[in-house]
Amino acid sequence: MRYFLLTMLCLVIAACGSEDPIDVSRTLTHPFAGNGVEVTFQQVSGNTYSGTIRRDGKSMPLTATLDGTHLRGDFEANGLRFAFEAELQKDQLIFRSGDEVIYLADMAVNPFTTDTTPAPTNPLAGAGNSTSPTLSSPTNNNTPANAAGQPFGAGGNAPTTNPPNNNIATGPTTLSPPPSTPAPSNAKSIQVGVQYDGPCQLTAPSTGISFEIPANWAGQITPGITAMILAAQDGSPYLGIAWAQAPADEMDIRGAIGQTIDLGEGQSLVPRNLRVENGNISADISSGGQGISLTGRIRGIYNSQAAVAFLVVGPVGDDAKVNQIVDNFLKSVHFATPQPNTLAAEVGQYRNLLGGARLSISSSETFDGGFVQSGEHWDFCSNGQCQYTTSGNVGVSVDTPNYNAPGGYDNASALHESGDGGSQGRWSLNAVGSLAGDVFMVLIVDAQTGPQLEYIAPTDQGVWFSGRMWAADQSPVCQ
Repeated sequence: MRYFLLTMLCLVIAACGSEDPIDVSRTLTHPFAGNGVEVTFQQVSGNTYSGTIRRDGKSMPLTATLDGTHLRGDFEANGLRFAFEAELQKDQLIFRSGDEVIYLADMAVNPFTTDTTPAPTNPLAGAGNSTSPTLSSPTNNNTPANAAGQPFGAGGNAPTTNPPNNNIATGPTTLSPPPSTPAPSNAKSIQVGVQYDGPCQLTAPSTGISFEIPANWAGQITPGITAMILAAQDGSPYLGIAWAQAPADEMDIRGAIGQTIDLGEGQSLVPRNLRVENGNISADISSGGQGISLTGRIRGIYNSQAAVAFLVVGPVGDDAKVNQIVDNFLKSVHFATPQPNTLAAEVGQYRNLLGGARLSISSSETFDGGFVQSGEHWDFCSNGQCQYTTSGNVGVSVDTPNYNAPGGYDNASALHESGDGGSQGRWSLNAVGSLAGDVFMVLIVDAQTGPQLEYIAPTDQGVWFSGRMWAADQSPVCQ
């Protein structure tokens, strides 16, 4: 996650210690945002880049040259050009111009995402006198944003096709949900953006869940997500994700951990044989597409108050070690009564605001003689129905010689519009406890794709949903 959870997954498993030029070039295709500034880059040729800086509603074109992980160039504002420097540091872009230094978080969902979303008038933010849930990822100067807002899956809007065969032959062990017990006295309350090095007892009071990070492991929740990344610190190629929620029923659990995890570049992690029954959660993980071959396991437990699950992945062939690691995480879990949810009183208000809203992301690219525009849309209707659609326009304008008027030209233009009916389903919004504290979660149930559980947070820049920032407006399709 940005550090990008899923890119980090690849880096850890591949035991890559630093970014090579190919990784830098790929990362620079991502959008960056922070402190009211958005920056996008496009590679022109070699180490030459063009792009755009957006601030206070103004769009300013830029050009730059890449040297290692450093960019040097200038941008145009009010007919004048100003110099800037930028440095890419894995998970963020440090932008310097004049006497100002701005830390920009990587906002990509995958290495090919180049969405550019304007700062809209957000109908879901600033309602009444209530306080909107905090989302620090776009403006946090110390910790990068995480664009995988959903706990495990990438929240894809199309069903997974041709999933790979399961690489794990052994079935899950049975671990009954423990009775409610207090968190260990030495347990630390989890704070977003703080790295916890094992051995360390952690607790998330809003879920009532506590667990241990073992020696030679570390865990951290980055802003904008509700799950914790767990990484081995001894050089071994294992990575994990911890997720917890209170309350959580079977549909919530399936929506949180049943989605395919998109690693980018055509590679994914596919949950297989997902079982949520008798207080136990289990699934096998195998990799799809071309690239690094991974194997893994999801194990979890739940009771009437909360649910917790861990995902651990490692190289193919290390099934026994992966099983041991995930079971050790799970055996350290304690359940206690969750603290009262601070957002519960605002659920009705935000349900009314989301009902009848359209969330949109659009991007555009111009080229000599034409343009390409694309968009994604989520419509949430007050009757509980929702739909996801895409749209696109391609325009071409060409000057042709007018043979009836020597030296003259005629203009020929064409516009092609396309769209995808997408998927339809039903939605519900609830305030729940998570490892990141109290948050709003939208459960979307689609007959084709199954359930998906998405973190949502209105902000001044738009609505953080499904791991990206969306513009919000009234839906044109809801009655």
